[in-house]
Amino acid sequence: MIGRRGTASSTLDLLEDDSASSIRSWIDDRTGELPDGFAGAVRAWLLVLLDGDRRAKPRSRTCLYVYFGCVRPLLENWATTRDHLREITVADVTAALSPLRGWQRRNAIAALRSLFRFAKKRGLIFANPTTRLRTEDIPRSLLPMTDDEVLAVQRIAVTPAQRLIVALAAAYAARATAIRHLSLDDLDLPNRRITIAGHSQRLGELPHQTLLAWLDQRRATWPKTPNRHVLINAKTALGPGPWAPNTLNGTCCTRASTSNAYAATGYCTRR
Repeated sequence: MIGRRGTASSTLDLLEDDSASSIRSWIDDRTGELPDGFAGAVRAWLLVLLDGDRRAKPRSRTCLYVYFGCVRPLLENWATTRDHLREITVADVTAALSPLRGWQRRNAIAALRSLFRFAKKRGLIFANPTTRLRTEDIPRSLLPMTDDEVLAVQRIAVTPAQRLIVALAAAYAARATAIRHLSLDDLDLPNRRITIAGHSQRLGELPHQTLLAWLDQRRATWPKTPNRHVLINAKTALGPGPWAPNTLNGTCCTRASTSNAYAATGYCTRR
């Protein structure tokens, strides 16, 4: 599960890309940017989350994006004084988590526990520094994301559709269901208005720009689709329905909804 204090934090990275190779390329590219002593273990961990193994079912792609978004800054900071994942101590983990609060802290703990549990099982580390870590319950809220949360999520969001999801969640605290059911008829681009969950609102600069970028890609990819939903993919473009609920993984747009990254409670569900 993933927790989200804001609206779109974890959400943003949410989209299920139609290409099976794209997520593997993303894993290779992102882990390739990590120091040598950390890259191999993190890559192996993400691949097991993606594919599953004898003991665990595959996780959603959103879960991978969220988990990696949580651990990446911590790993990069540790790499300034440590050469390998096995050198990370309980004190290191405690210090890294100390400035985090709310869902950001809860998600970081969930991601770290997953990483170190995997590394211990595979014999990549000698001791698991997260064994005693516990998460606390946090009240759910429907607050728009902060600027820092938006920027953090946009670092991970790589497609126009993902960026649109982040923008809608950030600007309007939109729930996943509202985003999935958003229709072309809900858009009034000339007057810069958008209707989400029955509420007409001004279309701000961030959602406006990301919406235009996504609509351009949508038209180029599926020029004859009969589907009136704003967000479509290779499957839904053939009919009238919205994305499946697990594509956006539950309440990906509420700060308290995900228990993984910083933003939504249902992100890291199993496929």
